[in-house]
Amino acid sequence: MKQTAFGTQSGTSPSKIEEFREFEADLSALLYMREELLGFIYHLGKYL
Repeated sequence: MKQTAFGTQSGTSPSKIEEFREFEADLSALLYMREELLGFIYHLGKYL
């Protein structure tokens, strides 16, 4: 177990936390791209 700055013990390794943060960033980027794509398709549909 690692001792954190707050004096509490953490069972999660820093690499796992880092992996989760990267996953979270990828996920939010994908969701953002999905919204952009849906908006684009919606606007494109008006011209078809």
